Amino acid sequence: MWSWISENHGAVSAVASCLTLVVWLLYFQLLYLGFRNTQRASILISIAGGPQLAAECILANLSREPIYVEAVAISIQGEGGANVRSLSDLQMDARRTDVRSGAMQGPLGSGEMIMLGSFRDLLLRADCEQTGNVRFTLTAIGIYSGGDRLVAAEREFLLTDGCLRSTSLEARQLRSWHERKRMKQLLRRSAVIDRSSAQ
Repeated sequence: MWSWISENHGAVSAVASCLTLVVWLLYFQLLYLGFRNTQRASILISIAGGPQLAAECILANLSREPIYVEAVAISIQGEGGANVRSLSDLQMDARRTDVRSGAMQGPLGSGEMIMLGSFRDLLLRADCEQTGNVRFTLTAIGIYSGGDRLVAAEREFLLTDGCLRSTSLEARQLRSWHERKRMKQLLRRSAVIDRSSAQ
């Protein structure tokens, strides 16, 4: 055994060097993936209180750094396509003691959540008739302090005969360049932004 290693010392050294390189590459890959995951924003949009219109809509920040919620939008599917409306542009809900809940804007610390109101109220604020089947999507857009960039998440819901359910297990994080561009366009249509200076 030792004699064979001595005779093939060059080849053994080369194989050992390659294996060491592979181990280090795997190690750095794991470090990079761990770092990237800690820098990614994660926003939760959920139902609290059962599959009914009276249930509360929860918006939570599951990221490691704070998020400033810029807008919450609702997109209601109809025969003529989707009708998108920013709920944050509407008058504040004075019944909400938390300013962030009433305005649907404001800072959210890591692990913090706010109640946006009942799904019935959200649909009413969007002037949606709650009869028959209603398919709608809630989108939360914010600025992530961990990277000072625009982040967003959306979740689709279906209202069928008064029963409210989500069509997905969790909110979808909008991270691609195309999706972030779409969110910027939605913010530019906001009533509180001066369009002449936002071009």
